[in-house]
Amino acid sequence: MDRNTKLAFGLILLLMVGYFLFMSKFAPVPEATAPDSTTHALDDRVDVQNRTVPIDTGEQVERAAESAVVGVDFGEAPERELIVETDVARYYLSSQGAVINRIELLEFAGTDTEFVQIVGPGKSGEVVSALEIDMILPGGRVNSREWNFSVSGDQGMDFIKVGSGESFTLSFRTADGRGGELIKSYAFRGDEYEFLLNLGSTLSGSLEGTQKVGINWMQGILQTEKNRTDELRSFNNFYQIGEDQEKKSLRNFKDGQGLIERGVVSEEGTIQWVASRGKYFVAALIPSETLTGRAVLVGDNENEYLGWRAEYPMRGGRNTFNEEFKVYVGPLHYKDLEAYDRGLEDLVDMGKLIRPISLALRWVMDFLHRFIPNYGIIIILMSILTKVLFFRLSNKSFTSMKEMQAIQPQLKEIQEKYKSDNQRVQKETMALYKEHGVNPLGGCLPLLFQMPVFFALYRVLRSAVELRGAGFVFWINDLSNMDVIYHFPKEIPLIGGFIDNSICILPILMGISMWAQQKFGGTGMGMSSSSTASQTQNQMAAMNKVMPFFMTFIFYRMPSGLVLYWLVNNILTAVQQYYIHKGLNKSEPNVVSAS
Repeated sequence: MDRNTKLAFGLILLLMVGYFLFMSKFAPVPEATAPDSTTHALDDRVDVQNRTVPIDTGEQVERAAESAVVGVDFGEAPERELIVETDVARYYLSSQGAVINRIELLEFAGTDTEFVQIVGPGKSGEVVSALEIDMILPGGRVNSREWNFSVSGDQGMDFIKVGSGESFTLSFRTADGRGGELIKSYAFRGDEYEFLLNLGSTLSGSLEGTQKVGINWMQGILQTEKNRTDELRSFNNFYQIGEDQEKKSLRNFKDGQGLIERGVVSEEGTIQWVASRGKYFVAALIPSETLTGRAVLVGDNENEYLGWRAEYPMRGGRNTFNEEFKVYVGPLHYKDLEAYDRGLEDLVDMGKLIRPISLALRWVMDFLHRFIPNYGIIIILMSILTKVLFFRLSNKSFTSMKEMQAIQPQLKEIQEKYKSDNQRVQKETMALYKEHGVNPLGGCLPLLFQMPVFFALYRVLRSAVELRGAGFVFWINDLSNMDVIYHFPKEIPLIGGFIDNSICILPILMGISMWAQQKFGGTGMGMSSSSTASQTQNQMAAMNKVMPFFMTFIFYRMPSGLVLYWLVNNILTAVQQYYIHKGLNKSEPNVVSAS
């Protein structure tokens, strides 16, 4: 085999290795080994700030001092639970701690509940709260979760409905009777996922000497998707300090590394935002006016949660703290996040190098949805559009493969005739390429140019919250999940875990379409199966026979929207190959001896 042919096969191998490396990024996250991990997770979420660990460094000493809880009595008002419902969300608030105990998104169905829950009790019923406030004093930390607040603005109602175009503010106040005071106000708008958190404090009495104010979202967000393993791959928490972003996944918080004393602490700077993200939803804190402070990312890989904390130091002997924050709890809509002009759109996973391509494809999808309500049809149209876009490149690739196939007998004859003279083999091979106008790289380079678009489409279809719950036809009722047509009542030995004890049609059809693509395009993607074929060609043909099974394995548990795209793409490619090879076979050049 000559040098250029080796190079061509090397490029093909490089593409395959690159694909496997790309897919390995989404390897399943190891599952918790303890059978009662959910209960422990919720206990850890509530108590994570109170836990201590051995410390050595100055930074750890400071964190440990902050973790000490200082007892402060703030009022004896009875606890009240209030519900605020907008057009898009429902918030359950408690006067004890002035916290949010549950958030439901009314436009999205939950897996086991009527609506998606971003914050809420776990399976064992433990209460988990969002937006707790910490006051860091010289003697330790004062946490507001146990403080009793009085409520104003509710007009005596426990349920408040905020309609489209309306706004509503609910205020909570507590004081120690010695000048120390904390006021938390929530301002909701009827048609937005964003609400405002206004935080004001008089740092006197029990709060005199406060060094820092901390805003906590320690529990992150709940799991919301049917495919738990796939969702955990997308779990991340983030902060942006100035222009620098930090991103951590569950894998970064192993062996208790997510405790507040060991969290990922940013350098002090301008906090743009902090956030926790699942596959389709996010909870983010955005200061209305950028403030100097630091962010802390926490999490627990074993108990499968991520969270964050924003800290703001008091400087210059300040005796008050009055700031406003925007809190976005909702779907990962690119345009909504981009509107903040803070880089929050980076939370939508569009890739880095391929991001411009992903954004262009996302624009096409949004544009088509103005006229076509069915996202399954839109995915089919995008498959057709990409095939049209790369039609000439694909033609060139398939034509080059066929031309290389046609001159294989002559190449083999040259290699046999001059096997003891490599330079002569190279010279004669290049002369043969020139005589027949064949480019040995012409088959793989066009495919290489298409790979960024394929990867970008993967990102777009995988991260599009619009596909969540979007049906196509018949049994395909959720393009963001597997297209299960039948679920086995009992565990299937050996393969049950892999196929989720389910039968899915689209991945099987996709595997069949790959087989058809090879069949119609010629044995082994256009390689000859005659006795004159080289050993390498036979090996490639054997590998191509395995690929339909391998790709079915890879795609079986992927979102049906993504599988639908690849199925349509394979069908179109098979048709294109069939007509290309049919035309070339009619005009195939006469093969003459190289001697």
